[in-house]
Amino acid sequence: MKRNTRVIYSFDLFDTCFIRACGAPRNVFDLLAYRVLGANSDESARADFALERVKGERKARALSQVEEITLEAIYVCCDFMALTAQSKTEIARLEMQVEREQLVPVYAIREKIKTLHREGHSVYYISDMYLPRTFLSELLIEHGFWREGDKLYVSSACGKTKHTGNLYKHIAAENGLRFKDWYHWGDNRHSDYRIPRRMGIKASLIHHVYSVYERFLVRQDYFPGFFVNQHLAGLSRAVRLAFPDEPRYAFAADLIAPLYVAFVYHVLRDAVSRGIRSLFFLARDGYILYRIAKELEGEFPGLRMKYLYVSRSSLYLPGLPAITPDSLLSLRKTMFGFTDETELDILGNFITSETWHEVECVMRSGSGSGKGEELFANPEVLAILSRYHDTQRDLILRYFIQEGLADPIHKTVVVDIRGTRSCQQAINAILRQGGFRPAEGYYLEVVDERKPIQEAGDYHALYYAERMRLSSSLRYISDELGSILEQYFSVSPHKRTIAYLEDDGRVRPVFENGEKEGDTRDLMTCHEETVALFTRLFMRNYLYLHLPVTLALATQSLAYFSQRPVYSYLKALRAIRVNSKKGHYAYIVKRLSPMELKRHTVNWRRGSVYFTLRTTMGYRYINRVFLFGVEALKRLLSHLNG
Repeated sequence: MKRNTRVIYSFDLFDTCFIRACGAPRNVFDLLAYRVLGANSDESARADFALERVKGERKARALSQVEEITLEAIYVCCDFMALTAQSKTEIARLEMQVEREQLVPVYAIREKIKTLHREGHSVYYISDMYLPRTFLSELLIEHGFWREGDKLYVSSACGKTKHTGNLYKHIAAENGLRFKDWYHWGDNRHSDYRIPRRMGIKASLIHHVYSVYERFLVRQDYFPGFFVNQHLAGLSRAVRLAFPDEPRYAFAADLIAPLYVAFVYHVLRDAVSRGIRSLFFLARDGYILYRIAKELEGEFPGLRMKYLYVSRSSLYLPGLPAITPDSLLSLRKTMFGFTDETELDILGNFITSETWHEVECVMRSGSGSGKGEELFANPEVLAILSRYHDTQRDLILRYFIQEGLADPIHKTVVVDIRGTRSCQQAINAILRQGGFRPAEGYYLEVVDERKPIQEAGDYHALYYAERMRLSSSLRYISDELGSILEQYFSVSPHKRTIAYLEDDGRVRPVFENGEKEGDTRDLMTCHEETVALFTRLFMRNYLYLHLPVTLALATQSLAYFSQRPVYSYLKALRAIRVNSKKGHYAYIVKRLSPMELKRHTVNWRRGSVYFTLRTTMGYRYINRVFLFGVEALKRLLSHLNG
């Protein structure tokens, strides 16, 4: 055959174009055991099933007269009769179904192939694999790799492998290719690199390695029955590689999705077990939890999930029993901590700008300064605030009735990330006054200054801050990542709710002025895409059957990040500002320098140290020095103030 002088491009499939979400290939057989034997099957039966599948492949290879075996040949050598009545043909079909569900396309490789296609090149796909060629062809088409003119060579169909080099020779002979004009990409150091290089093919290795935090999970071998750690690490890696190579996608895949998806599933399952029919995710921190819940909606058909537009700003003042000087002074005791501000400034966080200007005019026209207790004792101010309180309380109650939170018969639940439970307290005060039963609460974390059950109502939490602090590693989550959990992990697509109004017979929220910044919208899209894919893979990997271990691993991974934040992940945070009160912002991390510290307030000091150093080498020493510096600064400030 005449030799073709055009340049040839070829790619391996597994661990190059596609990555398995379950991690190691052998984990596919554990998932297949669940699929065939059922979620409630005995662990020993599943272990025997997976072992039989491994032995069947081993036996088929030993009996084979050619370089590669087929899936059909493997199942001829398997015997599942003692475990299931399903036929081997059906089990083989289910194995391909599990593989299809686990294989995630790698974004960077697909983009590279799309570029080659745009330049007019055809692509050769070459795989040493026992799965059928038709199955792999369908995958390439389904995930956007294939274009007319491309070719697929699979060892199971050819009887030749890359491992021996014979598959490369077969392709070259069949297509008249010259090795020196051939470029190949793959992950296997022997089959995809050494062998083709010896032939003169320009081979490049692909490394889809585990990240720092994924490797941390792989090392956490809790129990050998079902490798939850490997599945969780595999999920994060697959999701991370499914999107552009950007810090925010890596951050979301490794740190946000594992914890939040497991937490939401825990909440939904617990709610169903307690006969709850409706869950209300509180804006804005609950937005991403709500998106995860909607992804899981099909698993909980009897559970209604809604997003509730509320905030501290919209709830606190209407939630007061009445407007009195004493009740208004209690606004200073919230999580905002406005101890150094005037009452007029504090009030601006809990009323609309129009009402605030009314109050300001009263104070300017009289002798009041807006300091101390003068403003909250002023009769005209109290009258303005009382009207606002009554109007907003009525609108909020109508909003709760409209959305279904105010249910006279069934128990309802609110879901939030973390805090003092003051929002739940305000919600229940309004519900009780309207004659409705109080709502319970679910929280990822509650702080130690939280409202007690007798004041705010019943609740359930995953983390309790005062208990987290007793752990040498988990305490950093509570002490240092609170604002990041609320305002980066839980970023939302809309502004803060500040009040309510009636519009065409319905009550709708009023948001503070201003549009969401473009960066925030892009970050929100990143989080939504990431958790959506992670949630689907979470279910396909049966991690919901291993929830306690999954939650523990996700928590430990986040704790590891809090102590050892890698620079590439901190880059996702560098442009993000968080606010602890209206109009006051601080960067999460910044490069530490006298000029930067003079211009910007930093929210996470430890993270900023690592962002400045750009390394985690010697992180234990760095952390000791950091803690020593923090304590020294506290002592100095105490001395200066004392």
